[in-house]
Amino acid sequence: MYMKRILLLSLLLIAHMASYTQEQDAPKAPTLKLYPKTTDKSLNIYIELADVTDVVINMPATALTNPGRWEMNARSSYQKSLDVSNLPEGTYLIKVDGNNVSLVDSFTIKRH
Repeated sequence: MYMKRILLLSLLLIAHMASYTQEQDAPKAPTLKLYPKTTDKSLNIYIELADVTDVVINMPATALTNPGRWEMNARSSYQKSLDVSNLPEGTYLIKVDGNNVSLVDSFTIKRH
């Protein structure tokens, strides 16, 4: 009986260790976070990538604005703050493109 318990506990420990190793080895999905989502002054952009990659951050032009473009050298994470106080109210897109990476999110300019 005692040996069966030891064997069962050993198997559970091995299964847990294998699961933990798989979680640690799994590649992270690329993420794009914009905050605050509604703003009138500045927008923070945070990008996390699975691999070190050059990326281009684009804010496509609208009828009232010029396009924005920022190139970022190879890293696995990026953080940028943009002054959006001169943009008119509305919803805007941010696009991130790089090697095997394509992310899109939106934010809103709203004056109080």
